[in-house]
Amino acid sequence: MRTGNGGGQRGGTPQGLSRRRFLQGATVTAGLLTLGQGHRVRTAAAQTDGLPEPEDSGIEHIVWVMMENRSFDHFLGWLLGADGQQAGVTYPDRMGVMQPTHRLAPDFQGCGHPDSDHSYLGSRIASVMGESFPNRLYQHCAQTDRLRNTDTLTTLPTIWDRLEDARLEGRYYFSDAPFLGLWGTKYLSITRPFGAFLFEALTDQLPQVAFVEPRFLDNTSGTSGDDHPVADIRNGEAFLALVYTAITRSPAWGRTVLVITYDEGGGFFDHVPPPERPLPAADLAARATDGLLGFRVPCLLIAPSAPEAVSSLVFDHTSVLRLIEWRWQLPPLTVRDETATNLAEALDFNMPRRTAPKFEVPLGPFGAPCGSATAVAAEHWHRLLTLAQDVAHRIKIPLINLGR
Repeated sequence: MRTGNGGGQRGGTPQGLSRRRFLQGATVTAGLLTLGQGHRVRTAAAQTDGLPEPEDSGIEHIVWVMMENRSFDHFLGWLLGADGQQAGVTYPDRMGVMQPTHRLAPDFQGCGHPDSDHSYLGSRIASVMGESFPNRLYQHCAQTDRLRNTDTLTTLPTIWDRLEDARLEGRYYFSDAPFLGLWGTKYLSITRPFGAFLFEALTDQLPQVAFVEPRFLDNTSGTSGDDHPVADIRNGEAFLALVYTAITRSPAWGRTVLVITYDEGGGFFDHVPPPERPLPAADLAARATDGLLGFRVPCLLIAPSAPEAVSSLVFDHTSVLRLIEWRWQLPPLTVRDETATNLAEALDFNMPRRTAPKFEVPLGPFGAPCGSATAVAAEHWHRLLTLAQDVAHRIKIPLINLGR
């Protein structure tokens, strides 16, 4: 099984730039959708123990980015100090031949490899043990009304509704296919192109909550910018570097929390079995049969109060919602965000406020279209783009091309 370079120098990058150096400036959680010691579900009240009063936290902006289809062990299994397994591990391929894990470099794309087998989804798909759309619905709604990547419209309440009810500002920034198109044009007023995020971050115009998404289209050819196999991961890192640079050079940096995570593991190996959580009403209506979480995925927590550490706490996608709700005293959407571990617990509010390291990351584009389509066809993003054409056609997408 292929894996990303979890530490050390990457080929084709400037001297001194490595994922290890970048991780030194961030808290690495054991993955949104992770497993720690003791699978207890705590109440929201219990989670505020030891945290400052929300208004005294120094947090005025929360920005989060969700990439595609990489597990924690796959991307960060080589990272020292993390609960990862990669070195010395072997797996049988489809022909039954044992293959050892190895670092992805210098081939950052892997065109010759098939996309990971998603067959684990099968009848066990429930809650966030599933595909991209159910997990992305969880990130906005703390529940899902589907178990597959279907493009039917949804009416589920979202964190954006909670923000509007509280007269707070939230904005959704997209690169090509806007996921909020699943709500039709309901959220058109808060939708912006990615270029607007860069401008608004650098000019101190960030909203209280911002969600930023990469380029999803064309991942079957390996030219998307979302880290979905078989995309060149340097394009994904170039996108994340733009987000990171815009935030850390923003006048609002000292008051901002940046969260980077992945929607689901994409079928890549992770050695930690997922726990269960309560099922919200929409999951039950969608015929989910258990509250099984998905496998662990990478998560970076970047903030002036983020220690250089790997957190052992148990987080899932709704932990970001819990952070937002805690900071601005918003009511939870479902039992899932109500009982989720608050992501604020991975921060150290007593440590000296830290400046952010600077990195020189080339914009690319990197890689090239694969000779033959090796990724699982992601037609759901193209269908979503068609569904959301009212959004996409009314908003001019800037010419920021990270890949072909």
